[in-house]
Amino acid sequence: MKRNDAKWTTPRILETNSSSVKRDELFQLFTQGQVDGILALDRRAVLKAGSQDLLAASLVLRGELEEALALAANIEKRDESGLVSFFLGLGLARSGSLEDAHRRLERIKSLKSRRENLVGFFGFQLEGFIRYLQGESTTELSRKALAEAQQSTSRLEPLARILALDLLGHSYVRTGEVRLGLKTLRLAKRAAETARHRSFPTAIAISLLKYEAAFGLEPERVMARLMRALVELDPKDSYSRSELRLELARQAILRGQLRTARRVLDSASPDILGSKNWLQTAWLHLRLAWMAKLEGRPLEVLFSLQSAESALRDGKEQSLEKDLLLKIYSFRVATLRDLRSELEGAAAIDDLKYRIAKAEQDHKSLASLQPAKYGIERRIFARRENSAVGFQEGEDPFGDLMDRLALEGQAPSLGLTKELLTRGYLGILLSTMGLRFGRNLLLLGLPNEAILVIEGGEAKIVREGLGGLLGRLLLHLSPGPSTKAAAIEAVWGYRYDSERHDRLLAVAVTRLRKLLGGGLPWVSISGERVFLHPEASLRTWSEFAPASAQAPQGVSWMVKSREDWPQRLPRPSLSPSLNQQETGRLRIRQLQVLEDLATRGDVGVQDLVSRFGISRASALRDLGEMVSLGLLIRTGSTRATRYILKQA
Repeated sequence: MKRNDAKWTTPRILETNSSSVKRDELFQLFTQGQVDGILALDRRAVLKAGSQDLLAASLVLRGELEEALALAANIEKRDESGLVSFFLGLGLARSGSLEDAHRRLERIKSLKSRRENLVGFFGFQLEGFIRYLQGESTTELSRKALAEAQQSTSRLEPLARILALDLLGHSYVRTGEVRLGLKTLRLAKRAAETARHRSFPTAIAISLLKYEAAFGLEPERVMARLMRALVELDPKDSYSRSELRLELARQAILRGQLRTARRVLDSASPDILGSKNWLQTAWLHLRLAWMAKLEGRPLEVLFSLQSAESALRDGKEQSLEKDLLLKIYSFRVATLRDLRSELEGAAAIDDLKYRIAKAEQDHKSLASLQPAKYGIERRIFARRENSAVGFQEGEDPFGDLMDRLALEGQAPSLGLTKELLTRGYLGILLSTMGLRFGRNLLLLGLPNEAILVIEGGEAKIVREGLGGLLGRLLLHLSPGPSTKAAAIEAVWGYRYDSERHDRLLAVAVTRLRKLLGGGLPWVSISGERVFLHPEASLRTWSEFAPASAQAPQGVSWMVKSREDWPQRLPRPSLSPSLNQQETGRLRIRQLQVLEDLATRGDVGVQDLVSRFGISRASALRDLGEMVSLGLLIRTGSTRATRYILKQA
């Protein structure tokens, strides 16, 4: 539709800021979502035009609920269309005042049905919105609201149809039909664009992006898309802006980008706390609790969980969103158990045991009152019961991943662990491995031939440049500090000469620091010593449960923690030329095999498969390359084939 169409031209009152306005002009502003334009006008002129209802509704949409309630006190009882009660009900429900919202709903239901005024739509839509906020299914109510809107002859019909489609899309998502829900939301967005609405297309676009991110539909691009949306979409209403930031913070936490998450939550807090939106407030505190967990601060976790629970209750202590409350209770139980393990033997342990028992009972009581009813909520139960009820594979790829993780318990499989790594969910990966972000750690030998770098509150993957000699230097330093001479001899195979080799070692250390990044000097040289930073540690992938749980007994020595070794392992005795020309191209896991085989027998293909989580083809390739380089000797044949270290 062309911009010069008379129906969509900018109303005269916005161009002239006239103090004399007509209701038709105000109605046009309202249906196009230009509530800021209405609120910018002279209030006396708006009231004189008999448009108190549109002014009150505009105040609600901009988040100024208290002023809207004060204005509507004198006009709500005379409003036979139900418009004022409807919008006040939406604002009250969103702020957590469900009892007051229900009173508005009852008033709408008591009105004599006048289809041209959308009374039926207002009733079904408000009831659906209230139930949605309480965690219930609203699909049928949303369908009825949409039917009422489509049959109406009111000038508000386009706006009503947009609202009905929007809530219907959200309801489909909640009941597990994610892709149908996204399709319905796209219909709502097109309807809003056709109506030239100023805010709904952006708000619905944010909902679509939030769901695509939350359900893991495009995990590789989601962070960039969310950040770009904050700038390009530039949502004007605080609710949509906060929704976008909350999801961006969640995705950052999942990926170990805790500094980014904290900055985003700090910027979102004023809008969320200022609007008194109880659901967003609860999610804000839950995000903070998850960050505190990853940073190893259990007391702050408990404080944030208490704040989240408080947000989910109205003035009469009535639970609002029981599914979310269950998540909080589960989180609290897990945190208290972790705290008990850290304080075992302390004087406060008896009180802590009581708190754990009470938290477990609270969780059990709520769970018995709130069984999982719908698709998303029932998915994990369907997996456990081997049932198809409420379970649809692929509707929620991220949820599918989390369900598999929950079902596998404390020892996730190598396949699942590698999937977390591939998708970049470092926050979840480290949690399953029992690691904390608050520490400084290098994790070598990941299945994708990368290194995981954890520095303070951040985690990242370094994929290039840390194999060969630099990887060998890190492995050499892992048991503890080394002399320059020992490092040069073990890594490069030279007889140490300070004039020739000090610069070689300094260049290698500089390259390591640059590749690992961050502000921590991971490797340093002081006097005759070469060492890892005192506040940093180095671990290998094979030390953790995903590998050791599947490693056969014959290679149990390969998964022993380096921190348990009483002395430095001797390195393979290789010629200087071979070290320089050949081992410089080896992968970290090949260097690990060489290092361990220096004193530890033999190795087979399946040993590498179990230890590093790689395919048989990759294991055969790794061993074959080391044989061709003259580092290993192949013995035996077929399934009895083993590989031993070739002596110099």
